[in-house]
Amino acid sequence: MFRLILIASLLCSCTLSASDWPQILGPNRNGIYEGGLADDWPISGPETVWKMNVGEGFAGPVVADGKLILFHRIDDQEMVEARDAKTGTPIWKQGYSTSYRDMFGFDHGPRAIPTISDKRITTMGAQGMVQCLDLKDGKRIWQSDLGKEHAAETGFFGLACSPLVDGGRVFLNVGGKNGAGIVCLSSEDGSLLWKATNQEASYSSPAMANLAGGQTVLIFAREGLVGLNPINGTTRFEFRWRARIRESVNAATPVVKGNRIFITASYDTGGVLLDASGASLTSVWRNDKSLSSQYATPVMKDGFL
Repeated sequence: MFRLILIASLLCSCTLSASDWPQILGPNRNGIYEGGLADDWPISGPETVWKMNVGEGFAGPVVADGKLILFHRIDDQEMVEARDAKTGTPIWKQGYSTSYRDMFGFDHGPRAIPTISDKRITTMGAQGMVQCLDLKDGKRIWQSDLGKEHAAETGFFGLACSPLVDGGRVFLNVGGKNGAGIVCLSSEDGSLLWKATNQEASYSSPAMANLAGGQTVLIFAREGLVGLNPINGTTRFEFRWRARIRESVNAATPVVKGNRIFITASYDTGGVLLDASGASLTSVWRNDKSLSSQYATPVMKDGFL
C-alpha cells in the first residue's frame, strides 16, 4: 500500500526555508507555527513543489536543517528516509525488519512521528523498537527493543508514542510490565535511566512542563494523566481520566499553559482543565460538552482551546 506526500508552497517567501518542524506538534509541542504564511493563495490552491509515494503508517514527516524526515513501512521494513526539504531529492535511508500486524487490518504502522533533536533523529516503531540516527547521514547511533525488553503489549494499534527528547533524556510511553509503563533512556547511548508506573500505554505523546513543582514530564497514559520528575522518575501526581469502556484510547497530548493542564478523551469522557499550582491537582472545570477530542490535540491560543 502506498500513499502520497505533497509538499506545497505555503510560505510567504514561497520556499521551504522557514522555521523547522522537528517533532510532533512543532518546535514547542503546542501546535503553533511562528513563521509566516502567504496572505493570499491562488484560486487553484498552493503550487505543488514536489511529491513522493510513501509506504504504510500514520507517522507524519518532520523537518530540520533542510531535511524532511519520513518514518514509514516498506514491505517488512520500518524505514526512516531523509529527503531535501526543498527539492525532494533522496539523501539517505535506514531501516530494520518488523513483523507487526495490525489486529484490525487497517495499517501495519509505524504511527509515531519522529523527533529531531541535537542533530539526531529518534523513532519508535509499532512493536516498541526505539532507535537514534544521525541526521546528516542516517547512521544508527543506538537501538533498543523496548517492546521486547519490557514485555509491552501492542494494544489496539501498536505502540505509537512520539519520543520526547529533553535534557539528554528520551521519555517514552511504553506500557511495559514490572514498573515499565513509562521509560526514560539516555539520548546519548539508549541506556535505561529509569522506569515508572504500571500503566498500559496510550497513544498520547509526552510533554514537558515547568509547573509550580518544577520541571515535570506529563504523560496521558491508559488510565489518565501522570506527572513525573524527569531526573529520577518519581511520581509527582496522577489523575484518572479515561473512558469507561475497554475499547477506547487516550491519544491527545496534554496541553499546558502556566500551571494549568488540559486533557481530553472521547466515549462520554470529555475534557478537564487541571490546576497544578498547589500541592495536588485540582479540577477547574470538566465536562463532555465543551471539547471532547479523541486523537487530535487541541491548540491553546489567546485563552481559547
